[in-house]
Amino acid sequence: MNAYAVVNPLLEAIYYFKMKANGETQAQVLDRVLKKRITTAGEVTDFFGPAFELEKLLDEGIVLPERISEFFGYFKFTDGSDATSTCPAILVFLNSFRRSFTSLDEVKSAMLAQTDEQRLSGIMKELTTFNVSLNDFEPTLDGLLELLEQLPLTEESRWRIIKIYKHYNEYVCDICETVRPAVKLIADNSAVYADVLRNFSRDYADITDILKYICGRFHIDFITGRGVVYPLIIGNGNFFTVADPADSEFMAYYVGVGVRPMMHVPYRERLSIDCDEILRTLADKNRMKIMQQLSAGKSYGQELADMLGLSPNTVSHHMNKLQKSGLTTSTLEGCKVYYKTNEEVVDEFIRRLAEKLKTKDGQ
Repeated sequence: MNAYAVVNPLLEAIYYFKMKANGETQAQVLDRVLKKRITTAGEVTDFFGPAFELEKLLDEGIVLPERISEFFGYFKFTDGSDATSTCPAILVFLNSFRRSFTSLDEVKSAMLAQTDEQRLSGIMKELTTFNVSLNDFEPTLDGLLELLEQLPLTEESRWRIIKIYKHYNEYVCDICETVRPAVKLIADNSAVYADVLRNFSRDYADITDILKYICGRFHIDFITGRGVVYPLIIGNGNFFTVADPADSEFMAYYVGVGVRPMMHVPYRERLSIDCDEILRTLADKNRMKIMQQLSAGKSYGQELADMLGLSPNTVSHHMNKLQKSGLTTSTLEGCKVYYKTNEEVVDEFIRRLAEKLKTKDGQ
């Protein structure tokens, strides 16, 4: 596998605007890392430093666009949460990320020259991050509508996606002009991230360890190991893939420069839990059913879907919620991700809940 120390300033700009549109900053990301991992700010400076510098340059050098929420706001699940870290700009430009960035105008021309099938394929491919198989849907408008019906998205989010398809060329042109100043600023300040990429081509020629980690951590059943690797600076903790339409097993991997270092940093002991968060998580009857099913032993996604009469993507959504609250853990066995109850957290939750519900004198 070939690794190239070549930053894609368009993708970096989209990550920046995506964070701003959804109320996130690098400082907040770092704060979450420090709370969850046994590390210090000084120890993560190497890969967080360039992200902070680029964010500062962009904050000072550009004006946030009026349509930032429309272009970069997350889609929403029916329960009100963020459906995924994707956004309209990613859907529109996904196909451009299969190869190295040349210029924004070349990307724009390539996107406008796509066939209708290619546009739909890009939009629908990104939506398979919901664990829905793209093979079940034709790259047609009817296929897109069928796919959207399978996703637990709000009606507003579904219509946003349909609008992107119907007005694709307008989105390409408008987003290109929106990100142009940021793309130029990122490209012109390559010195900011030069050091962190010094040995990237050598160190990331083999990312087998990262692929195994991603499979186990994020419940992905299988990721092919063939392709090319590029770095992510602003999204330093992210892992982003784009398939080649001519070879579905060949991928472009965008690996955050902080992913591999953080793989080896242990999580802090969960000495305290958020009872209110867990109660909100378990308020959904399907999540409670999943927890009851897992009390009998470990199980994998399709198995849970069959037993509970749910779609695999719905199970995946619920498992993300359960894992976020600490109620479950996952392990990769072969090509399947198995889930099991995190008994330590469940026991602690029950103990804390009992304390909340008892009177002061224990009655």
